[in-house]
Amino acid sequence: MAKNNKCGYTTKLGLACSNIISYSTHCSAGHPASAFPLGDISPNIQSDLESESPTIDSEDLFADSPDMVMIEMPNEVMLQISSGVIDENSILAFSRGQCHSLAISLAQRLGVEPTILVFNEYDNEGWEDGDLYEDDEYLAENWHHAAIYLGENKFLDIKGVRSGEEIIEEFGYHYPEGAIADGAYEFINITSSRLGSLWRFDETGAAAPPAMAVAEKFVDSVLALRD
Repeated sequence: MAKNNKCGYTTKLGLACSNIISYSTHCSAGHPASAFPLGDISPNIQSDLESESPTIDSEDLFADSPDMVMIEMPNEVMLQISSGVIDENSILAFSRGQCHSLAISLAQRLGVEPTILVFNEYDNEGWEDGDLYEDDEYLAENWHHAAIYLGENKFLDIKGVRSGEEIIEEFGYHYPEGAIADGAYEFINITSSRLGSLWRFDETGAAAPPAMAVAEKFVDSVLALRD
């Protein structure tokens, strides 16, 4: 389901691009950040994207460096990040398009299953959760973040160890005010293979194929954040 938004990319003049785009199209100006529309999303997410979006010159985007790697983001946009280095660019990559790749890589190292944040749209409509979460198309449309559950309400992702409330506050922004308070968001375990395939069922263009080779380069750095 395509949804129109303003591009919002900060140009070299310091102004926000006002081109109208959808989740399934690129900005006609070809901005690297056009994969991250800044339309009617929550202020904290918009602020994150504005502050975290890298300002990379197009000539530098494909620079040949042994310490730099390219990672595919939503809408087939390629982003350059420093291999294994947790900074604003890698946080953007593994928070806004490739969190599933990092969660799968961490899960494989730790011998556990990834955990995803899901919005239970049918909570009051007679659906059984077991039936609902067997629907790949539903999960593809309604999961918002992937991480590793450490126990005692602690989750591990690119930003380190965080509580479930912190995860929900950052990523639970798609639905009406009150949804979080009503308990409509919940965490469920999912197999790595299934999580890695959900992007195929997403028709919005907001998901990207797993970038496992790149994500694996960040496993040691993220695990160090547990200490």
